[in-house]
Amino acid sequence: MKKVSIVVGLVSLLLSASAGAKAPRLHLDVETAAGKTEQVALPLEGGSPFGQALSRAQLNGSTDADVATLKKAWEQVTRSGGAYTIALDSADARLAVSEHYGTATIQKTPFGTTGKHVTVELPAAAMDALLAGAGSNPDFDGALRALQQRGKGEAIAVEGSDGGKVRIWID
Repeated sequence: MKKVSIVVGLVSLLLSASAGAKAPRLHLDVETAAGKTEQVALPLEGGSPFGQALSRAQLNGSTDADVATLKKAWEQVTRSGGAYTIALDSADARLAVSEHYGTATIQKTPFGTTGKHVTVELPAAAMDALLAGAGSNPDFDGALRALQQRGKGEAIAVEGSDGGKVRIWID
């Protein structure tokens, strides 16, 4: 979670100059397994330097294969009209992807005793936009635009088996 703290602080600093009084804000709460909470609110106006910063950031533990696997699973879920949960196995974990009532759910469950189970929930429109990037590049700007169009409310929830949680919402 130390890396998350650094990214949150850096992004907050980068965006503080563009803050507007009436602009919608993206709120990010990070709660570690130890109970420590960090919060930041970022303006969402005009272009999206936040999405650009995320696009350039090294995602912790993410690989091109992970993004390709997620795209493949999401394509299968959307082709089924959300009727199926698609589970794909890699050497070390199972990735299960589903969609119900406009919410995409991603669950990564490690095999064996190492690794952490992680569940992510986000609007299906944001998932579509996120995975619309070319090749193995997630489109964070597109995902943020989709969240903005959705309006106020909780946008993304992440929970790990270690008790860590991330909650993102727009006011």
